[in-house]
Amino acid sequence: MCRHSSFIISIALSMTLLCCGEPPGESNSALNSTDNSATSNNQSASNNQSATNNQGNPTNNASENHGVGENNSSVPTPTPVGLRVISYNLRYADRGMTPADSRMGPLIDSILEQAPDLLGVQEANEPWMEQLPSQLPGYDYVGVGRDDGDSAGEFAAVFYRRDRFELLGSGTFWLSETPEVPSLGWGANLHRICTYAHLRDRETGQELTHYNT
Repeated sequence: MCRHSSFIISIALSMTLLCCGEPPGESNSALNSTDNSATSNNQSASNNQSATNNQGNPTNNASENHGVGENNSSVPTPTPVGLRVISYNLRYADRGMTPADSRMGPLIDSILEQAPDLLGVQEANEPWMEQLPSQLPGYDYVGVGRDDGDSAGEFAAVFYRRDRFELLGSGTFWLSETPEVPSLGWGANLHRICTYAHLRDRETGQELTHYNT
């Protein structure tokens, strides 16, 4: 069960969305395994520990031990691990823009200074994507151009720290009635897309899915 979600709204009302676990339609076996281990009850009478279920309510075992004069401690909750996320609407770049450009240079410096674990960018057209990957050492990314599903048009790319995260899956869909292929939706004049990355934290083993649109 997803216990925490984070929302970051960019300056252009584009959005980066973080969810626990996997994208809809993918196997959730790893997450289920975590839930099952968190809800298992300690049946030993010697320690009289109270277990908790997925909603944090005491189990029958805990209620039986209540009031017997011994320490009734709950199963410890894992300490949350900090996560720094940035959502950045880059504004499309003109052909020939380089890191020395008055806009691109300071933006890259700002990203490196903030050192996010995850970065979602919007309006990242070809000039941006020709420069960003090489200017952000230590990051990998997923994403495609919205116009052809390859390299043409703006990306809604997701950058992630490769030393912290393992990429389990990724994809892009179009906000339309035919999301699997480049297409316009619901009166739009331009293609609109959402790119996601399904990641596993290498240290904790926790999984999350980063949606960027």
